[in-house]
Amino acid sequence: MTPYQVKETFEVFGLHHLYETLQYPLWITGAMDHEEFEVLEAFFESYDFENVDKIFVDDFLFQYRTFKKAFENLN
Repeated sequence: MTPYQVKETFEVFGLHHLYETLQYPLWITGAMDHEEFEVLEAFFESYDFENVDKIFVDDFLFQYRTFKKAFENLN
């Protein structure tokens, strides 16, 4: 996904505040460069980050990658 697509996905789910925290680390590590839109969308549909003000990028990526593995195994 491009950085713009990642930002748009966060914003569609009302997670602009979370994106502001994770934007730079996600970009610098390239963690979302080869991810599929559908997986990130399903992740945000399944997890509730609305009340999370800050999260470490490592914690976010751990949750995302765990979800991604389960998502891929089910599909």
